[in-house]
Amino acid sequence: MNKETSTTLFWVLLITGVTAAIAFFLYPLYQNRKAKLAELEMRKTALIQKEQKHKDISDKVSALQDDPLAVERIAREKFKKGNPDETVIIYEK
Repeated sequence: MNKETSTTLFWVLLITGVTAAIAFFLYPLYQNRKAKLAELEMRKTALIQKEQKHKDISDKVSALQDDPLAVERIAREKFKKGNPDETVIIYEK
């Protein structure tokens, strides 16, 4: 083997070794980032669901504060109440 071939082989092996070392050290960071991104997506989805639930509850509270018919509907459905001249019939499920 002449000097030029051995120098070329040295550089090829050195570059291959450095590339392998970089890949070896960066792969765990890549996996960690991938896991964090998946967790972030999951939390974004949960946040959107909770915001929707909050909006629904806020709408119900607002309706109960502002709409007398909504209060009457809740009283009829949940508490089995009726007007004095009405007869309430309750069906068992």
